[in-house]
Amino acid sequence: MPLGFGSGSPSTLGYSMAAVRAGGLILEANREYAKGRFTEALPLYEEALCMELDSRTRFVVLRNQGRIFLTLANIDELSRAQRRADARRAWTEAIGIREGGVDRAAVALDCGLLCLEDGLLPRAARCFKACVEYDTAHTHVAKAAHERLGETSRLMGQAKGAPPKRIAA
Repeated sequence: MPLGFGSGSPSTLGYSMAAVRAGGLILEANREYAKGRFTEALPLYEEALCMELDSRTRFVVLRNQGRIFLTLANIDELSRAQRRADARRAWTEAIGIREGGVDRAAVALDCGLLCLEDGLLPRAARCFKACVEYDTAHTHVAKAAHERLGETSRLMGQAKGAPPKRIAA
């Protein structure tokens, strides 16, 4: 018997139905995303984020949402700045979710690169440091983040007219 059906408290049954509804929305959003129908996927992800999700699912939805915002920013120049800000917001929230696992490092790198492109140097540095911290296997992701952290540190020093400093967490 599936969990939440049959005997159990109404709150358990209600949560299971909400989880089924959220799962259906996410699956539909993922199908739209895979087809490149980003404007159709976005409201489905938004609705799912308003529901109670486990941390790993929330992480994946935020990661995908950030990717959509960035893709839409590259398509529509009129909303470019807002979409890039939306992507940074979604990815920043995703980075904070421990259940993101090793994918947190990749999202932190993506967010750091976006912040670096947008001239948000302190924020980029924090993302790169998070990436290095989260990528415990020290893969190419951590190596790229470490290189970008050095570049960001140099840029921050140049912007202040002083020699580069170490960046605090």
